[in-house]
Amino acid sequence: MDNDATTSISGNAYTQNFGKVLAECGYANSMTRGNGEINFTMQWTGAPLDFNLLNLTGNAHLDLRSGSLTNVNPGLGRIIGLLSLESIQRR
Repeated sequence: MDNDATTSISGNAYTQNFGKVLAECGYANSMTRGNGEINFTMQWTGAPLDFNLLNLTGNAHLDLRSGSLTNVNPGLGRIIGLLSLESIQRR
């Protein structure tokens, strides 16, 4: 094996129902609806089959809109609402 080999991958994904995606990943009743997009780049040392989470580096950007968190403490929900850029624009 060539010790200088590096594997890189980048991509993006979009969903019109992020709540359904979470449910399919085992997080049912976490969120309802929600458009979402993720853009990511990652790399690790070695060939593609040498993937190891401990050696993974990269970046990801997640953008979620128009959904509702279903299991949020009401106090935390208020704080999130105050920090929301959409609610700031409406004020």
